[in-house]
Amino acid sequence: MQSAAILIGLNTYPDTARVTALRGAVNDCLDMADMFTRHRLVAPDNVYTYLYDTSAPPTPPPQSRTLVPPAQVMGNGTVGRDTLISILGDTVNRLGRDGFERLYIYLSGHGGDITNAIPPVSALIWTDFTSQNGFSNLGLLVTDHLQNIVHNAPRIREAVIITDCCRLPLPALTQLPMLGPAPAWKPGTRCLTIKSAVHSQPSVESALPGSDRFVGEFTRALIDVIDEAMTTPGTVLWRDICDRVAATGAGRRIEYQQLASYPLMELRPEPDANPSIPDSAPAALRPGRPGTTGAVDRAVPARLWKEIQAIYDQRPLVNGIDSLHQLFPYLNEEQRRLLQLARDILSTEGTPSATTVLARDITAVQVAAVQQFLNDQIWHADPLHTVAAPSQQDGFNMNVTGVQPYHKGDAATIRLEVTRPPSSHSPGVQFYNHPTTVPVYLDVPFVTDTVTVELDLWGVYTVVAQVYGGPLLKLDLATIRDIPEKIRLR
Repeated sequence: MQSAAILIGLNTYPDTARVTALRGAVNDCLDMADMFTRHRLVAPDNVYTYLYDTSAPPTPPPQSRTLVPPAQVMGNGTVGRDTLISILGDTVNRLGRDGFERLYIYLSGHGGDITNAIPPVSALIWTDFTSQNGFSNLGLLVTDHLQNIVHNAPRIREAVIITDCCRLPLPALTQLPMLGPAPAWKPGTRCLTIKSAVHSQPSVESALPGSDRFVGEFTRALIDVIDEAMTTPGTVLWRDICDRVAATGAGRRIEYQQLASYPLMELRPEPDANPSIPDSAPAALRPGRPGTTGAVDRAVPARLWKEIQAIYDQRPLVNGIDSLHQLFPYLNEEQRRLLQLARDILSTEGTPSATTVLARDITAVQVAAVQQFLNDQIWHADPLHTVAAPSQQDGFNMNVTGVQPYHKGDAATIRLEVTRPPSSHSPGVQFYNHPTTVPVYLDVPFVTDTVTVELDLWGVYTVVAQVYGGPLLKLDLATIRDIPEKIRLR
């Protein structure tokens, strides 16, 4: 699986009156680049960087590439937040089209939490922040936006997003931009985020012992733990890396999300060419790994690995089905059995005992049945259709207020709104979507009596919205005539 890394480090900010300079963010990026290449996680020429420090122009890592084209850099050496988001989207899309399937994104600089989101959303303070916009999100790079960029990219199968920045509350004055869930019908992208602090906590930088070189304490601990783990026999999981980092300092608290909802992803180098055994096979099947026999267990037919990998890739879908069924039971007994079997298969990913478990408990017929079940959930199931709820109640109303087709009408972006009556003080709405969307449910705050989300559709389904302190609402998107007919008929 070919990998790339995008590293962004901001030491200084043009608005020096409001944002103090850092001394370790650029160093953190350089150290992360060194770690990625030293352990063969990423080739040097697949590292992309944007480093900003007005006190001393940074020297990028050897053989690395510049993330921001010189023509898009402004006179003061910065790039606008909106331009940066566009560049990130273009770069990630191009990497996916070029065959890159694993992506690392690392951010270091000042940051904080936008507190009017439910729950609070973390952000990196960007270089075009100014005192005039008063911590408006015009000057903030919302880190959760990166997940949407990844999920919208073609062929990216795994992404690890790491941020080393504070999460102290930011008094954002403008509406939080609603990014919406990832595109429907794309359950195969695995994305986890690792943040150096939890909500309302700072992230600290300090000088290395006996040196005037500053680094982020979280990033330094992360690199030390990875260095140690890569010399240890056996499988290295990102979950274990995070647990070890949290244990390196008294009271250190970090946040790593989606490790429960997505695969327990393995930290592993770029594989050597070996056409007989796919890199996607469980660690126990890869020859030459410490702690393994170095041979394929012949009890598990090699032809099954492609089918098993396809189920591994469907973990977000499996978790979406599971989450919706727990909230709004809709599966019959046979479907519940197949869902449990899918979870049993997923439990083998990244474990040395995978071959033993699969050979003992899973047959080719069962694998085929699980695949058919998951395919039916993607294309034929509408889990929330039977929920008993109206689209309007007690002055609350859910409706589609905009439809923008694309791909010649094969897909569309819709704007979904929930409005509240003036007398209501509800803080927000939780939306429940199709199990193929990521995330399958989404919390959004009211802004001037309106909640807005955008959804990308390739087919239609039923959306349910639970108003906090208010009614349950339901809207069948198949009834929205403005959605192109070819989408509504899917």
